[in-house]
Amino acid sequence: MSRTAAGGMLTLLVVSNMAFALLFGRTVSRSPRSRMPLTLAVITATALCWAAALGWPGGRPPLWLLVVLITVMGSNGPASLVGLDYA
Repeated sequence: MSRTAAGGMLTLLVVSNMAFALLFGRTVSRSPRSRMPLTLAVITATALCWAAALGWPGGRPPLWLLVVLITVMGSNGPASLVGLDYA
């Protein structure tokens, strides 16, 4: 991957982190009972994306899968804070 593409992926990670923080904040403020399902959904999505990327035949996942993985990883920080709030 080129430096430009890698930089774009890191930018996508930060932007998706901000977007998920806003989305999760609004969701939890409107429905406090959504904390556990939201956290479990993020854990499941992250595990599935990593399994797909690591298990891709040939060892080189396509760019679209990496974009999905990075976007889902952007939700991990806000979800961990929701999980901390739940605890």
